[in-house]
Amino acid sequence: MDDVYRYQRFIYDFTRKYYLFGLDASAEMLLTAQKAIARAGLSERIKLVQAYAEDLSPTLFGETEPFDEIVFSYSLSMIPDWKQALKSAQKALSPGGKIWVVDFGDLKGLGPLAEGALRSWLGLFHVAPRDELLQTIEQQSVGGDLHLLAGRYAFIWTGGGDRPLFRS
Repeated sequence: MDDVYRYQRFIYDFTRKYYLFGLDASAEMLLTAQKAIARAGLSERIKLVQAYAEDLSPTLFGETEPFDEIVFSYSLSMIPDWKQALKSAQKALSPGGKIWVVDFGDLKGLGPLAEGALRSWLGLFHVAPRDELLQTIEQQSVGGDLHLLAGRYAFIWTGGGDRPLFRS
């Protein structure tokens, strides 16, 4: 991931400021985030951790209690083992806690030309919309709230950790 974001990190905040944050696999991205946090005077309130989402747990952050909320913001489309990332999140969630997912949809409402072009563009950045994730949320009884954006470009899903998303 460091190779992908070594230079892109300098414009990342400008292009994705409001929806990318927190745990990251890239040390380069965390270095940039750490500097921004220090400039904002928030170093004492925000802890950054280099790790894979597949290994998410409260202990990564020095916590002993499970999380009340976990957010995946345009990240599952970049995580190779995204199913394991969601499973780890469910294990790290407190009873009654919520998982929030905002990510690319299946793009089917964009039409074949636009869908193909967008998939090609995203592929340049190692991003792959997870069609199976959206299909699972729509077709299985996983609970939660699902909102699709125009053209099925993206979706927002909020659910609890009490129902597994994927049957083993």
